[in-house]
Amino acid sequence: MIRTALFTARRLVLLLPFLLPLGAHATTRLVLSLEELIGNSTLIFTGTVSEVVVTEVAGVVYSTVHFAIDDVIEGDPALDTIELRFVGGTTAAAHTEVSGQFIPTEGAEGLWFVDDLSRELVNPLTGWSQGYFPIVEKPDGTRWLDLQDHPDYHILAPADALADKMRAFNFPQQQVEAEFPKRLEFPLDDFIGVIDAQVQAR
Repeated sequence: MIRTALFTARRLVLLLPFLLPLGAHATTRLVLSLEELIGNSTLIFTGTVSEVVVTEVAGVVYSTVHFAIDDVIEGDPALDTIELRFVGGTTAAAHTEVSGQFIPTEGAEGLWFVDDLSRELVNPLTGWSQGYFPIVEKPDGTRWLDLQDHPDYHILAPADALADKMRAFNFPQQQVEAEFPKRLEFPLDDFIGVIDAQVQAR
């Protein structure tokens, strides 16, 4: 099996066309604020990964992720499907690995932020994994976003006054989150409302 990596000189040449546009948006590897996540995205939608197709081109493996779109929050409202190509994956003959890469898996449902549809990027999601918020459906049918792998966007503070006191006394953020695990989830509709307000304020 051929192993391909960013730091293998022979394969690095093949990946240069993709690394150059990524360098122009270096913030995609940094922790993004919610404002940056929204502002750097040309498409924001809710939907589910319907299929992942892995192919090899000139020794580089790509994973093309097919999405079934439920709702477009920002971008072309007529879209009901979309394909996004990620660098990386495994075929019977080759393997391409990108350090820190995130490739959605089939069946993943979420809120998705897409960077720039006009360019081929190593990862088309805004901020790589930061551009994916898993959707969790509660027993009562309400839909929430799982935010445990995202930074504190300062819209998620629990109502409990004790949490505010802990922050005032400079308790570590991890300790606050351990005491108030519900703050790691947020209602999907309310989050979309925050996005809409940010988009309108541009």
